[in-house]
Amino acid sequence: MKKSITAAAIIATLGGAMSVHAAGQIQGDLEIQLTIGDGCEVTNGTVSGTGNSFGRIDFGTQSSLMTSVIDAQSVASAGAGTIQLNCTKDVAYTVSLDNGRNATSGKRNMKLATGTDLVAYDLYQDAARSKVWNEQNKLTGKGTGVAIDLTVYGRVPKAVATPPAGLYSDSVLVTVAW
Repeated sequence: MKKSITAAAIIATLGGAMSVHAAGQIQGDLEIQLTIGDGCEVTNGTVSGTGNSFGRIDFGTQSSLMTSVIDAQSVASAGAGTIQLNCTKDVAYTVSLDNGRNATSGKRNMKLATGTDLVAYDLYQDAARSKVWNEQNKLTGKGTGVAIDLTVYGRVPKAVATPPAGLYSDSVLVTVAW
């Protein structure tokens, strides 16, 4: 009888060790969040060192400034197309352009690379060139959450005389504020 009790105890112990437990589950919540802050981003430009390049306006090669005005518009520094501005929805923004590095009496000028001669020019917010774009006449808007083109329209006015041949240039600071 001792052998039967011992055998029964061994079988009971092994049976308990081999028993299958019922499947179960536990549930809980995982919180998900994102904070979108007020802001604006400029795309299609390039970053070089500590500065941003928002593109260029190239009036091309001209033999005379006396016959007619010369128009051109900005292109992005990152290639074809134009600079774009994307601001958070409902964020008010302004874009201003200063008068450049060669301004005289509040007028923009491109300067001859190898001299002091100047060529006047103006920048505008619209293709009709009726809305001057500077620090006093800023582009204003409200973000939609979708990028908009920031095309700058340039014009060299007809001149009384054509200055010496050479490369004329200027650099204008673009400020986006929100």
